Amino acid sequence: MAVNRSSSIIHIFSRSNPVRRVTLCSCAGVLVLLCSVLAQQKPQGSVVGRVLDDSTSTPLSNVNVYIANTTLGGSTDSNGRFEIRNIPLGSYEIVASILGYCVSSSRVVVKEGGTKAVELRLKPTSLEVSEVLISAPDPSEWRKQLQRFKDLFLGTTPFSKECTLMNGENLDFVENEPISFAATARAPLKIENVALGYHIEFVLKVFKVVNDVMTVEGLPRYTEMKPSSEAESKRWRENRMHAYRGSLRHFLTCLFRKELTRSGFAAHELGSLQLDQQVMSRKIVTEDEILQDNSADYKTVAFRGYLEVEYAGEVDAGFNLLRKSGTIAQVSWLALNTYTITITERGLIDESFPTKTWGYWAWKRTADALPLDFEPDQE
Repeated sequence: MAVNRSSSIIHIFSRSNPVRRVTLCSCAGVLVLLCSVLAQQKPQGSVVGRVLDDSTSTPLSNVNVYIANTTLGGSTDSNGRFEIRNIPLGSYEIVASILGYCVSSSRVVVKEGGTKAVELRLKPTSLEVSEVLISAPDPSEWRKQLQRFKDLFLGTTPFSKECTLMNGENLDFVENEPISFAATARAPLKIENVALGYHIEFVLKVFKVVNDVMTVEGLPRYTEMKPSSEAESKRWRENRMHAYRGSLRHFLTCLFRKELTRSGFAAHELGSLQLDQQVMSRKIVTEDEILQDNSADYKTVAFRGYLEVEYAGEVDAGFNLLRKSGTIAQVSWLALNTYTITITERGLIDESFPTKTWGYWAWKRTADALPLDFEPDQE
């Protein structure tokens, strides 16, 4: 799950080759803010605000307030107030959640040295239950649907084998093969990712597959697990860096810094995309051809057609690569849904639903997702 900011994702699957998947997303991965001197020197901002009952305007205490797709958050005080500090620059979704109320969220833009003020109003959950007859699902069929959901949502990468959905019993499915598959959750999904060392609470808003197009919308919150030993802490850090290397965020970070070649990336421009062909007409592109400097914090990316991106720095052996003539690197394809996208030095995209991806990037899902405040090692 790769792109940046919100947690809305669309995957498109090729019927001819199930490995060849397309991902359209606008989400980003994040992790705990590091307390090193380097991390402290990075531009940051804050969000402050209040959480109120929508019908009475009464301040609400002990409300969980967090930045979606990150480890950053806290709770409101007796006056309904909260403050979240040390937020990396960018555009985020701030979420408020408490039992008895519907989840509320608001988009915020965090600027260097600035403090964004937000008011979130929560609507009480309706306690009225209509009298409807609910048929219990067939247990064996439901288990098959649950496995399908986990394969689509968590992914099938090596890290997915260490990623567990703890409360799948809260999921209900609708299936009408081969046209559609949908899931709804009666409570936030609780996920343990032992490969990367995260607890994830995922408020699932939309999950559906229609004509090989998968749409996911949600508001995940990451919490770091406590390592049992120094060796486990080291393993998590190594796995997080493995998930980061070669990712879309890694590519965009190197593009921003104009370090693609040095970091093991090669980008080619394609006029059309036909995944079943081994060789396509393509032209190598440099950072200067697709990147426009806006400021020290933001740059604009623009190109026509598709980018074919090869990454030779760390090839994941678990992925059945779409082999191309003359390369053994992992291969992904990228297209823009808007004329331009705006990126930050940390590889985050400012727009919603900004890109489509095919190949390796589309193979990565929740099991390989990092929180947006993740700070990779300097290499």
